Order: sequence, then structure tokens, then C-alpha cells
Amino acid sequence: MRADRLVAILMLLQKNGRITALALAAELEVSERTIYRDIDALGVAGIPVYAQRGPGGGISLLESYRTDLTGLTTAELEALMTLSVPAPLLDLGIGADLSSALRKVAAAVPGARRETGSRIQEKFLIDSSEWSGALSAKSIFETIRKALWDDWELAVSYYSELGSHAGTISAVVRPLGLVATAGEWYLVAGRDLHTIVIPLASMLSANIAADHFERPQDFQLESFWHARSALKQQQRPSLFVKAHIKESALPLVGDLLHGEPEHVPGDAAHCITLRFESFEHARTWILGQGNAIDVITPLSLRLSIKDYARQILSIYEND
Repeated sequence: MRADRLVAILMLLQKNGRITALALAAELEVSERTIYRDIDALGVAGIPVYAQRGPGGGISLLESYRTDLTGLTTAELEALMTLSVPAPLLDLGIGADLSSALRKVAAAVPGARRETGSRIQEKFLIDSSEWSGALSAKSIFETIRKALWDDWELAVSYYSELGSHAGTISAVVRPLGLVATAGEWYLVAGRDLHTIVIPLASMLSANIAADHFERPQDFQLESFWHARSALKQQQRPSLFVKAHIKESALPLVGDLLHGEPEHVPGDAAHCITLRFESFEHARTWILGQGNAIDVITPLSLRLSIKDYARQILSIYEND
């Protein structure tokens, strides 16, 4: 569209200061004649753009003219310019497009704020090296991505460790989304009347099936994933430990705390309930707090901590 091209010309002129019609034509994939017509249109619209012929010439804006084409506030620009391209987006093949978009935004803002964006990028880095990056089965990932974009059914084979269904599973699924979290990719897909989640690390094969499918209009990937995560959090194994803790150690409990602490009358301590994922996790964490925590229940945990403490003491008591 011509309006898009006019905006692109303005952005390029602001970024480069002066640029030839030939370079603009190559960048925007149009003819030089079209570029000159667009320059005339910008002039008619009141934009102070002019062309200088001859060696060293080109098209430029008046030095005093700047325009904020993005409408971004300073705070929004600062937030945007802290971005770097994370590995999951490189896996999706859109990292180059995102980098290009960020460069265009940087070119579109006025000079002083563009310098702010440059300073931010010099001082902030989002290192995504913990992401899986190089997927073990790149071809599988690319097949899934293509099926997802074009709403093709997928014939997949993957390994599952879920109870009685442990083993290799082969099925035809309807890909609904890809989610990257905690360094791993997951395929969200419809199978029969259910929505399932398959770790890509467990995928053995994936091939595009012969049929298209109609994506459910009421399916929202983000809502589904948040609901699933909340349900998994509720269903995780829990061990509740009641204990007395010194007031000075209260900041140590963090998100292990379940409910509100209750002050113990006549003592600089609180009665608390802690939530652990396992007996072993509780014992290890509490032993690490020394004498700051006194376990009340469960009795089995109290006795186990006492036994471990004796074993540790037996090593050092002869010093």
C-alpha cells in the first residue's frame, strides 16, 4: 500500500539522513520513478523533503524536521528497547523479523529518544541461552510449525510416561499452539474430544496428514496454558509442616509459607505452616535453617530431622 511505503520512506530518511532514490527503490522494491512520485506526495503533504542531484546528492529531510511516527512514550520506548531476540523466536524463524521491527522503531523516534534507546540496549541484555535453542529434532519442529500455521492435521509418535499409558503413542492430532517455557517447547493439540500437551523432547516423529482442520474459534492458547498451569500447581504433591520459627528467620520461608504466621505468646517466635513438595525436600530445607525452626508436626519429620542431626553431630563431636 502506498501509505505504508510513504511511512517507510520517512523512517529511512530519519534513520539515514540522506539516501539516494536508487537505494530507496531497492529497499522498498519499487522503481525510482515511483520513489520520485512518493517524494512529491510527501512534499504536497507538507513534509520538508527535498532531492539534491549530482555526486553526493540524494533525498533528505530538513535537519530541523523530526517526527515521532510510533507515538511511543519514553517509558514505552525504554521497555521495548530492553528486548533482545530470545532463542525460542529464533526456533520459530521470526527472530530476523523481530530484529528488523526493533530497528525500524528505533529509526522512527526522534533523535534524543533514539539515543535513549541505544543507551538502554548497551546496558540491558536478556540472555536466553538457557532455552533449548538447538532442538534435538529440528525437522520435527519445522514440520509442526508448518502444520500449525496452515491448520494441517499431524500424525505424531511420542513417548509418554503417564501411568498406564506409558510407552510409545501414535496418534493423529490437531495442532493448536506451541508453548516455550522453562527451556522446553510443548505442542498443544486436539485429540478426539480432548486437548493434550506433548513435550517436543519426547517426540519421535511428526508428519503432516492429508486433512486440514478447522481451528476452534473459542480456543485461546494463553488462557488454556494458564489454566493448565494453575491446575498442575493445585495437584502437585504437598506435605504440610507445622513449626515454630524465630522472628528473624521469617523472611527465609518465602513462598513455602502456607497461611499467615501466628505469634507465639511470651516468645520471639511465630507458629507457621509450610508447604513442601516432598518429605525429603522438607527435611533438607529445615536442616539448612539450623536452630531457627522447631518442627511440631508431622512427628515422623521431627524424628527424622533429629536422627539426621545426630548423625551429623557424630562426625564432628570428637573435634
